[in-house]
Amino acid sequence: MNKIIDLAVVGAGPAGMMAAIIAASNGNRVILIEKNSSAGKKLLITGNGRCNLTNTKPMNDFLKKFQKKGAF
Repeated sequence: MNKIIDLAVVGAGPAGMMAAIIAASNGNRVILIEKNSSAGKKLLITGNGRCNLTNTKPMNDFLKKFQKKGAF
């Protein structure tokens, strides 16, 4: 039996994963295609680990990093 796909997303980087998530949450049948062995692989090495931690602390702690004396 043929499977019907509404949308094919090529590239499972941050933008591709988000596009697939949003499309699927809106009822589309989505396939996410990635050439690497796992999705988001390059995201893990970005920002020396800092760019991926914005949701692990309260928002006020995060925003303090962007003030004039912030370390971000």
